[in-house]
This record gives sequence, C-alpha cells and structure tokens, in this order.
Amino acid sequence: MVREGAGDSGPKIRANSGKSRCHTDGIDPLESEMREDQIVLEKYGDIIHTDWKGVRRHPHADYRIRAAQFAPFSALSGYDDELARTARPVEEKTDLTESARLELDQKLRMILESPGQEEIEIEYFQADPCKKGGTYRKYRGYLKELDLNERSLCMEDGLRISMGEIRRVEIL
Repeated sequence: MVREGAGDSGPKIRANSGKSRCHTDGIDPLESEMREDQIVLEKYGDIIHTDWKGVRRHPHADYRIRAAQFAPFSALSGYDDELARTARPVEEKTDLTESARLELDQKLRMILESPGQEEIEIEYFQADPCKKGGTYRKYRGYLKELDLNERSLCMEDGLRISMGEIRRVEIL
C-alpha cells in the first residue's frame, strides 16, 4: 500500500512484502537520502563535476616530504633508544689473578720492545657509559706507542686502551 499525492509533502507510507524499510519516524531512508542529495546539489552543484588541477601557485612537494607528513608520531621521543640501552648486555669486570697479571706484564714487555712490528690481539674491558658494568672486546692491530702519562697503549688506528683494562694479549 502506497499513499502518494500530488504536492503532498508529508511522509510516504509503503507496504512491501513484510520487509519494512521505514525509520521509526516514518520517513523512507531512500527519500531521506534523495533529499540530502538534493541539498548537496543545490549547494555544490556548480563545482561537483569540475576537474581539479591542483594549486597553481605552489610547486608540488617531493613524495618523500609528503610521506614524512604522514609518518607515525612518536609521543615518547628517546624511548626506543632507552629500551636499546637497557637491553644491551653488560658484565662485571673480572680481576686478574697474580699469575695472569705476571704473564700479561711479560707479554706487554715483549711487545713494547718492538712496537708496530708484530700484529697483536688484545682482549680488554670497555665500560658502558650509561650502565654499571661493560663488555669485553677484542682488538687486532699494531701497537704504535705506550703513553706512560695515561698508562695506555696507543694503537696505529688511534684506539687507546688503558693498561688496567687489559685482560689478555696474544702475539699473532
């Protein structure tokens, strides 16, 4: 059953095979949608179907710059760095026994007799700048000189290793 009248602006009532498409207020959703379309056409009908050619007075931005505008925002700046620092493994520095200290001293004297002639491997402790402890590292290279003021070995590539941090030295 459909009640329609010429010039009737009231709500339409439709009956269809048991399936009601009516809202509780009695307005057909299709009719409501058509009314909204009509309002949109009245307001923006003159520009809806025009081609957009972009802004002429501004040059197009590089795609990488445009992508950076939509990059994820990091509310906690530095948080990832702090997590990486916390996750970094550290160990405590071990003290050498007296016999290991004498053996190390003997090898260092042999190396210092002819610096830069023999390749050496040094295992030394490097303290972590942010946490208590550090890591043991290995270095292979040639000795340049001994700095007695700082009690350190100066290697050819500029690395300085404190004598108190050395755990093991091997002549290769």
